[in-house]
Amino acid sequence: MDEIRFFMEESMVAVEPTASIREAAQKMRENNIRHLSISRGNKIVGILSIKDFANYYSFKYFQGKNQEDQIGNYMREKLETVPESTSIHKAARLMKENKIGSLLVTGNEDIAGIVTEEIFTRKVLADNLNPETTLVSELMEKPKTIKATQSMDSAFSCMHQNDARYLAVTEDNKIIGVISRKDLTIYYKYKFVTEQDIDE
Repeated sequence: MDEIRFFMEESMVAVEPTASIREAAQKMRENNIRHLSISRGNKIVGILSIKDFANYYSFKYFQGKNQEDQIGNYMREKLETVPESTSIHKAARLMKENKIGSLLVTGNEDIAGIVTEEIFTRKVLADNLNPETTLVSELMEKPKTIKATQSMDSAFSCMHQNDARYLAVTEDNKIIGVISRKDLTIYYKYKFVTEQDIDE
């Protein structure tokens, strides 16, 4: 059985507990990471994730008044897809090459499901599945959907209620894009948060 040391990142990016939210967000953005270690001296005392940032920004600045900010203006329009017969290994490699965390799965010329980094971690590694022989069709989930004309606040509510990291964006019942939790974090941070607000 493969040991976890073969997969872990040895060079951790960390900040002190006294660092501001702005400094932590800057660290994550500069290093293109989703998790940040919190250290006191040489001891790790906590972990900060992109989900924590999304919750912080949205709960603090969520007003329900941003209906003009439609999801269609912020979604990723380029749909990265793989057929149902694709192996998990190939799908994971494609995610890495494109620096994305999800892929839509196609079947019969239509979107059949979605696979994400979280699914790979939760199902492939936890159940010790062979990524070379396991197909995306065996692990894909039905994507949660939201209309392109709905607000970014609605996207946050949908993600929070369904504990989802990604939403498939639809127009006329057809998937035309994807919106992620990271997209929401960036949206709230740059639209509503000033440096003074973050440092409070």
